[in-house]
Amino acid sequence: MKQREEQFFIDHKQAFEHLPDEFKGSKQLVKRLATIQQERIRSTFPDIIKRLRKQIAEKKAQLKKIPASMNTESECWTTFQSMINIYRESISDNVKGEYGQVASTDIINVPITSKNVKDDSDSDINFDVASVGSDEGLLSHEDEYHIAYHIYHLQLEFQKECKNSFTNFFSSNYHKIVLREIDRTAGVSLPNFPSYQIIVGLFRKELQKLPGCCHELVGKIHEYMSKCLLRLFDDAFSNDYRRLKDRLKEVVIKQLNDVKEKLSERVLEILDTERRVFTLNHYYMDTINKLKEKNKEKNDDQQASIKASSTPMAKNSTNITAYIPVSNEAQAAYDIQIALHSYSKVIYSN
Repeated sequence: MKQREEQFFIDHKQAFEHLPDEFKGSKQLVKRLATIQQERIRSTFPDIIKRLRKQIAEKKAQLKKIPASMNTESECWTTFQSMINIYRESISDNVKGEYGQVASTDIINVPITSKNVKDDSDSDINFDVASVGSDEGLLSHEDEYHIAYHIYHLQLEFQKECKNSFTNFFSSNYHKIVLREIDRTAGVSLPNFPSYQIIVGLFRKELQKLPGCCHELVGKIHEYMSKCLLRLFDDAFSNDYRRLKDRLKEVVIKQLNDVKEKLSERVLEILDTERRVFTLNHYYMDTINKLKEKNKEKNDDQQASIKASSTPMAKNSTNITAYIPVSNEAQAAYDIQIALHSYSKVIYSN
């Protein structure tokens, strides 16, 4: 075939005389293709080498990140237990307040969801109400996962909402409600001994307002603890054991949900116990005595003011006006209002 090809170009020399010899025949074609191939390899090979070296470096880096092989059950258990211990210690430190860092100087306001409701009872009777806490707190971004700090502020917020949920027991409207209840129980007890059932019935109506804020507190704590514990979980457990981490996260979430259900049940049990109006807390009688004493001082001041402003000639008539008798029902209603207010303070203060 090669000889026939060479003879062909010799026999038709005049037809191909304008064509250079390097373009005649398959032999020249092979040489031309080899030259093109060499030029192509020479232009692309360095880039290929560069990319291969980059891929090799990446694979070596990935190999270094692969954890050491664990060939025995004991090695697996030791690694697992170490991660569990880290997780447990991180939770314990945040609960105890051992954060191991100084708070940042950048601070933001803590949102307070409870309404700023003024205690109207102060306008009717002058008594001291201990402040549960300030309306605003200061919370830095670093404090977001400080469990003890955050739970404390949730408790303060709940205490305010619980306090604000109670009725103003010293309002004139509530006084009418108490008088109505006293009238409904006429004949059950002596006029100057108000029925204990009146206090129980009125307080149980107030107690119906508490489940909402109680369950809201449980929900807020569950939401915060879920966020916090899962963040600590991600920090404690390595991503090298993806399947193990995902399975354990499901366990943590399930446990948190179970605890929320138990807390909700416990709240219902406590609220049911509170239906039995009873306390040995000395704060109850201290509050009652304080209110009665201040009311007595207020009445004495009014009497003294009336006497001082009266003329000698009208002294007898002034005394009659100053000491207007109070009905048994009105005095009993007032005593019930004081008892309800004092008992409600024991409830939301504890």
